[in-house]
Amino acid sequence: MDQLPLLDPPTVHDAPIGRPGPDCARRTLDGDLERSSTVTLKIGAALVALFVMLPVAGLAAMLLYAQTYATWPLGGGDMTVEFRLQLLSVTLLLVGSVVSCAVVLRRSLRRGWFALAVVGIGGLACISIGVKGIIEATGVDGLITALSWGVAATGVVLLLGASLGMAARVQAAHPHPG
Repeated sequence: MDQLPLLDPPTVHDAPIGRPGPDCARRTLDGDLERSSTVTLKIGAALVALFVMLPVAGLAAMLLYAQTYATWPLGGGDMTVEFRLQLLSVTLLLVGSVVSCAVVLRRSLRRGWFALAVVGIGGLACISIGVKGIIEATGVDGLITALSWGVAATGVVLLLGASLGMAARVQAAHPHPG
């Protein structure tokens, strides 16, 4: 009779996950990890929009606009049909990456395991790209150095948010007695 029923994590958004404790209240540690993950991932999503998605969408718009020229704007030859198709394919690839990034970030806020893993890997990629940019642009270009610091910080925030989300899920699935 002293056993508590096993409860699945709730499906209500922003509800704390985990099994009830001895006093039938949710464990606050589960809720704290969940809230910390949500806040961190929301900050990470804002940083991704600023340092990743906005520049990539701007590049896609510039490539789409460059297709309207008769000759390549940066010098060179005529804009052939093949070259225009290459620009269009790169533009579509960039737009697809922005959309998939937004979908994965949105899904990670709903605590999908796969999405959290992809956000963590994306955070590692942002850290790697940011550190490489910092190393190569320091002393050469201040703007690129500052943007690289932003991308690296974005990666740290994404990795931290994904790690907290996974830790909350693991802790909810394997509660500690007491």
